[in-house]
Parts: sequence; C-alpha cells; structure tokens
Amino acid sequence: MKGRIWKFGKEVVIFDQQRNLAKSAIATLRPHHYIKNCLLFLPLLLAHSLDVASLLHAGLGFIAFSAAASATYIINDLVDIEADRMHSEKRNRPFASGSLPVKYGPIMIAVLFFVAALAALYLPPLFRVGLSGYIILTTIYSFRLKRKVLVDVFMLASFYTLRIIAGGWASGVPVSNWLLGVSAFMFTSIAFAKRGIELYKNPPEGGGLNSRRGYTQKDLPMIQQMGIASAYSSVLMLALYIGSEKVAQMYSHPNVLWLVCPVVLYWLLRFWLKAHRGLLHHDPLIDAVRDPVSLSCILVIFVIAIVSI
Repeated sequence: MKGRIWKFGKEVVIFDQQRNLAKSAIATLRPHHYIKNCLLFLPLLLAHSLDVASLLHAGLGFIAFSAAASATYIINDLVDIEADRMHSEKRNRPFASGSLPVKYGPIMIAVLFFVAALAALYLPPLFRVGLSGYIILTTIYSFRLKRKVLVDVFMLASFYTLRIIAGGWASGVPVSNWLLGVSAFMFTSIAFAKRGIELYKNPPEGGGLNSRRGYTQKDLPMIQQMGIASAYSSVLMLALYIGSEKVAQMYSHPNVLWLVCPVVLYWLLRFWLKAHRGLLHHDPLIDAVRDPVSLSCILVIFVIAIVSI
C-alpha cells in the first residue's frame, strides 16, 4: 500500500503493487467454491440414476450455479470491501487489496449472470425457479440478512440445501425428505462453525466485519453448542434414513451403511474441535479440501457405499 489521499471528501486507498488482472479476476470468482455445486449430483448418486441424460442435465446445472455463485461472491465483495480491508485474511481478496479495480466488478457480474441464464435455458422450469431463488436470496443476504443474528446462519445452510434440491429438479430425480433433513442439520452446523471461527479470530469489539453482524464475543460458547447440537442431529437423521425401508430396497447390504454414521460423526466433531482450538480456516470449505483427514473420510464413505450396493 502506497498511501492514502482524500478525494471528494472521502479517504481513498492508493496501492502500488503490480497488478495481474487476469489472475486477480479468477481469484475473485472463487473457483474453489465450485466444489459446493457438486451437491447437484448428489440426488443422482443416491438414487443410483447415473444415465448420460441425467448427468448432462446436472452438469449444466453445475455450470449455472457456479456462474451465479461467482456473481454473488463479487456482489458480496463489493458490499463488504471496507470491512474486508480490516479483516486479518479477507483483506487479501482482490477488490479489498486493490489488485483488481472495483470498476471491473459490475462487468464481471453481468457476464456471469448471462452464462448462468444460458446454461439454465436448457433445463426444466423448476430448476430455473430454484436458480432464480438462489440468486435473489444470496443478493438479499449480501445486502441485509448477513447482519441478522442466527438468520445469517440459516441462510448459509439453506444455500447448500437449495443446491441439492436444484440438482434433483435439473435431472428429474426426486429428492427424499431424509436427504433434505441430513443436509439441513449438517450445513447448519458448518455455518455455525464459520461464524464461530470468525468471532474467535476477529472479535466484533475490534471493529470490522463482525462488528456489523450482531454477534458479540460472549456468543461464542452458545454458537459452539448450537453447532455441535446440529452436527449430532444430522447424524441422527442419517441413521434414521439408513434404517428406512427405502434403503433396504436399494442396497444389497444395507447394514454396511451403518459404518457411515461414525465416520460422519468423527469428521464433524473433529471439525468442531479444530474450531474450538482456533485452527479452522475462516472458510470451512477450504479447510475441508486441504485437510487430509477430511479427504480420507470422504474416501472411506465412498468405499462403504460401493461395498453396500
């Protein structure tokens, strides 16, 4: 950072680093978050419906959600640019750091929404409704709901669950209530962890992003309790699903699936233990992708599912 000047009565930050616009633009899209959109394929996998047409439709849904998500991330970054500059890690984001000029934001948003609309054009009307709902909700979240205590957590969790529902609509595969129950509780737990680690690393009393979210440092123990309770609830829902007649009809060895429960519970509790120790990344997704133990848990669950078929 070179310095600060006053222009039109407002303090302007001047950056002197070399700009790599292409690299910064790609970073602004947050492509690592596209892994979330793999949830659109989950209804197909659980229904054992992996025909070419279904996979193609889910793939188009993946493209549509990825483009729409990147557009909403840019909107969020532009809205929170000042607060991000006060955050210990978010200040390195392209807009906040100045490596990507703000003027490119609206252009990128328009292009991304066009790509999302083009991909959704070839999918069923219900999917387009789901995608439109996602865009509207994430935009409202960026401007207002992210500052509402608890509402912000439930909104974050709903974005994950909406992806699963949209995946079913894209491919024409019904989404079971069991799957929605498991995902709702699990992603609520992860959303609480995200808020918890942000409070731990950036106390609201110090100003910045968390000072506008309505939480206080005293809320941290309560957030941990609610998050852990949601984790246990998700595993309970998973256990009830595994014990259902539908699973017994779909799998040759349904009892093997019971091994999934302790693996998921271990992963979630370890996740929260890291959050309690302040070792969790402020973005739980990045933490999960980089963590060898998390990747090992996914592999073990995949093997269990294959053996049970």
